[in-house]
Order: sequence, then C-alpha cells, then structure tokens
Amino acid sequence: MDELGNLRQLFLDEATDLLEGTERSFLSLESTPDDPGTIDQIFRLAHSLKGSAKAVEYGDLASFTHALESLLVKVKKQEVEVNRSMISLLLKCNDHLKEWIVLLKTNPNGKKSYEDIVRELEAASSQGKGAVPVPKLENQFFTEDKVADTAPVNETSKIGKAKAEKPKAVEAASEDSIRVKLNKVDDLVNEVGELVILQTVLKQQKLQIQSDLIQKTIDQLSKITRRIQDNTLRLRMIPLKSMFQKMQRIVRDTSNTLEKEVLVHLIGEDIELDKTMVDKLSDPLVHLVRNAVDHGIEATADRLQAGKPAQAKVWLSAQHQGGRLMIEVRDDGKGIDPVIIRKKAIEKGLIAADSAMPDEAAIHLIFEPGFSTKSEITEFSGRGVGLDVVKTNINEMKGEIQITSVPGQGTTFRIYLPMTLAIIEGIVIKLNDVEKYVIPMFQVKEIVEIKDSDVWAMGQSNNVFVLHGQTVPVYNLGKILNRPYKTNPKRTVAIVIEVGQKQHAFLVEQVINQQQVVIKKLGPDIGKIRGISGSAILGDGKAAPILDLDEIVTGRYA
Repeated sequence: MDELGNLRQLFLDEATDLLEGTERSFLSLESTPDDPGTIDQIFRLAHSLKGSAKAVEYGDLASFTHALESLLVKVKKQEVEVNRSMISLLLKCNDHLKEWIVLLKTNPNGKKSYEDIVRELEAASSQGKGAVPVPKLENQFFTEDKVADTAPVNETSKIGKAKAEKPKAVEAASEDSIRVKLNKVDDLVNEVGELVILQTVLKQQKLQIQSDLIQKTIDQLSKITRRIQDNTLRLRMIPLKSMFQKMQRIVRDTSNTLEKEVLVHLIGEDIELDKTMVDKLSDPLVHLVRNAVDHGIEATADRLQAGKPAQAKVWLSAQHQGGRLMIEVRDDGKGIDPVIIRKKAIEKGLIAADSAMPDEAAIHLIFEPGFSTKSEITEFSGRGVGLDVVKTNINEMKGEIQITSVPGQGTTFRIYLPMTLAIIEGIVIKLNDVEKYVIPMFQVKEIVEIKDSDVWAMGQSNNVFVLHGQTVPVYNLGKILNRPYKTNPKRTVAIVIEVGQKQHAFLVEQVINQQQVVIKKLGPDIGKIRGISGSAILGDGKAAPILDLDEIVTGRYA
C-alpha cells in the first residue's frame, strides 16, 4: 500500500471513532440544546472530520462535511433553532457519513450521493434569522474563510495538520494508544492460556520439589502469570458506552416512529466487557429496547388516562454482581399481564386450556418461538420473531435472562453474563473417586456439606433438602451425567446454584480446589454433550469436562 493509502486507512479508522462521538453529542444536544460545551464539541468533531478528509483527498466527503459544519456554525451562533427535527437531520447526516466510511473501507475510490441531504442542510440553515445561503458545493476543499485550498501540499504534512485540529475530547481518548487487530489479541490470549495451564501444572507439583529456591520461584512465577493473564484479558475488554449509545439512538428512532415520548437513562456505560461478548450482546439488547418502547410503553393518551406523565422512561444499566455482569432493561410502561399471556399461549397451543401455570412462569412464555401478543404486523413487532432470539443468544453466551413485571407499572429484563469466555475461575470436583469435573465459579451460589439424613424424598423421583429455611431440589450429579456414583453416601457436598431466582443443589463426592482454568472448546468429532460446555487442562496435565449446571437445570440441551 502506498503512502496515501496508508494515510487513508488511518483516517477511516479515526473517522469511525469521530462519528461515534458526534452521534453521542447530537443525542446529548437534544436533551440540553443550550449547552455551549456540547455545541462546541460537535463543531470541533465536524471540523476535525472535514480537515482530515481534505488531507487524504476525499473531496466529496470533505464537501459534504463542510455543508454540515456550515449548519453547525448557525447552531453555535444561535441563528437556528435546535429542535427535534433539527436533531433528526443531524443524526441522518451522521448515518450518511457512517455508511460513507464503510463504503470507503471496502472501496477506497467509492462514490456516494450526498446532494439531497445537502439541500436539506441548506433549507435548515436558511430558516434562522439573518441566515445566509450555504455556498454552492463543488468537488473541492474548503477552509474556514471559504477559500478553496488547491495548493499542492506534502501528504504527510496535510494529515499532520488534520491531526493537530483534532478536538481535545477526541485527542484525550486516543492519547497514548495504538490500534491492534483483534486476531493478534486473540493469539496472545491463547498463548497466555497455555502459560496458565503450565503454571497450574508447576503449582501442583511444587510440594514434590525439595529445593526451597525452586518452590519460591514457582510461587513468584504464579503471581507474575496471574498479572500477565489479567492484563492480557483486559486488552479484550471495551466499555459498554458505544453499545449503550446505540441503544439510546434506537429508543429515539423507535419512539419517533410510534409517536411516543420516551426518555432513556444510561447507567454504568463505562463498565467493560470482553469485546466478543459485547458484539454478541448487541442484537439481544436491540430486541429488548425496541420491545420496551413498542410493547412496554403505552400510547401517550393511555398514559395520561392512567395518570402517568406523557413522557415515558426506559432505563438501561450495567453493574457487576456476584462475579458476573448484570445488564438491566427497565421501563415504566403498562407491564406484562399474565392473563393475556396465558390466553395467547392457549390460542397458540403452547399450554393446555386448563393449565394452572403460575404468573411468573406465564410471563416467561414470551420467550417461546413464534410468540407475540400483537395481532397486526408492524415494523417492530407481530412477526413472532424477537424475544426467543434474545433467550437463545443469551444462552449461547452462557448467560441467564430473568423477567419481573408489575401490571400498570412496568417491566424489567435482567441479563446475567460471565465477564469473559476465555479463562474462568472454577472449582474442581470429583465423582466416583476418579473422575474430575470443573464447575464455573460464577454459577456457584453456595457450597454446603450435608448428610444423607438431610435429604428426603418428595414424590416418586424428587429429592429435596432445606437450606436457610427454603426447600431446595437435589440432584445426584453422577446420575445425571450417567456416570458411576455412590447411591447412599454418609456425607456429601452440595453445589448450590440459582436459576430464575430459584435454587438447585447438585450432590458431588468431593470439592478438590478452586483454580483458574482455560476453556477449550469440544472438537467437532465429539459434538454437543448435554451439560458440558467445554474442557480444561488441570494441574496433573489431564483434561476435565467443564459443566454447565444452568443448562442441566433448564434442559437447554434437550
């Protein structure tokens, strides 16, 4: 690639970041139209994008951005009104620029029409008092005093000048940072995973070594390996901010289409998650957010009749909870009526007409494939595709989704996810005195030792025991896995997990230790085995299956 090609690639990467910043700023401007700081930041972002495009000889892109910048000058001088239609136009321009950047990444010489949007910008610019027409745009570059910059300049100096014009907000974000391809990070994570396995083997054999020096060296190596591992995994972690801001835009666009007033609150957007998890989480969140605005939020007239404010609210929040990440989508809408859900489920043949299903279970029927309460197909709903996809995607991420709803007050969806799918904390357990298995620590709520007399039968095939005053179902893990097991142990260990706010216990013979394990996928020749999500190499160098107790309880493997 020649020098100009390299500079263009650098520009396109930076432009992607700049456009994320402009979209966030446009959305902020809608809620705080008189904030001079937000307006100044938007103007600097647009100015930086124009200057950089000009520097790498993307003339059409620079011309279009100049037209946008001319309107922003009027906004900054308060010569035009910042209203909902103005924000919609600015967001439309931002979307157009994003599409343009994607086109140029695949085709450096790609062309995109922009004349129609420029005419909209001119019209919006001329609406203000004392407005002057935007100069006719041609395939050239513009400077601040509207004099075309046609003098030949060294390419390196031009891109340098463009970088110098970068706004402080963006410069601070990119200072002391480099761009690394994700596959390189993945390779590093894999190598560190192998290092963790070898370190575990050394730690297991440490006591068999007579030398104090070597034992201390192994301990020190263990600490350093842990730090390397933590730092490496953090390389894959990215803030949820970009994804949350995308959801904010979706709420705005969906509410505009449905003619509803909805305000979105974002909480915990600086929390970081593995990039792979963020990418997989995007689609489920889109479905949940659209569902909140479409199904959850009432029409404005209905809200007023119910004594609610016309403007509805949607909350999107993230927080760490028990070694996992909890993401919550909540609305103050009409809630989910279990009576309506049961009626619709009976119509679709999902449950029997005389079914005595409790309200909590009935609400979860909305995750069934093809389920929809809408009789008419719209842009957002009625097709029977949506929340079943959400549940499927969350399950594939080894996560869990829960619903709570109060009719007339609103609905809350909670998603629980592991922080990463590469290296996890796990407990090593033993069955039939021989076989070892790993249980992810984020699935374990409690570990208790119980006697055989503590377990009593309920019905013909169910066993339970009482934990903290609650009756908990008990499963013999060896029996479930179809492995040899002791039928009547005098004393055993129960691994307690929580699924859907309900506890379950699995009996095992022994908990050996807790350690970090590297998740290895099962090979294609093995295929999917019920209740097993992968394998790990233990300290003795042998492989051990990694169990998915959530999957065993919910029967997702069936």
